[in-house]
Amino acid sequence: MIVMAKKIENKLGIIVESANANGAVVRRKTSESDIRIKVDFGKARKKYKINTPLEFLNHMIEHIAWNCGFNVEVAYKASSYRLTHVVCEDTGIVLGRALREVLLKRMKAGVNGRGSSARTSSARIRA
Repeated sequence: MIVMAKKIENKLGIIVESANANGAVVRRKTSESDIRIKVDFGKARKKYKINTPLEFLNHMIEHIAWNCGFNVEVAYKASSYRLTHVVCEDTGIVLGRALREVLLKRMKAGVNGRGSSARTSSARIRA
């Protein structure tokens, strides 16, 4: 069951369209962009729908979603100019808020967590 909230934060222009313990839909519209992100923890994996003008950002969002185990849809519309920092900033703000909404809903019932780590061949760390 998704609760329709329509909360508006005047400072950042964020609208929480819906939120529950399994997912959230958050939107932010500014003079520079209009972005809508849906995160979904409750269903089987689907093909990610990530549409920003930056391929690397799309890849990183997909990587985060895959490792965290949620589905994500990102719809980004830019105004007449596309500045890289605007795309990254707006996407990060909205994705962070969507994940925050889900976590706040889950905390009401209690949160169980666990962690793990993985070694990749593409990274090398020296101490």
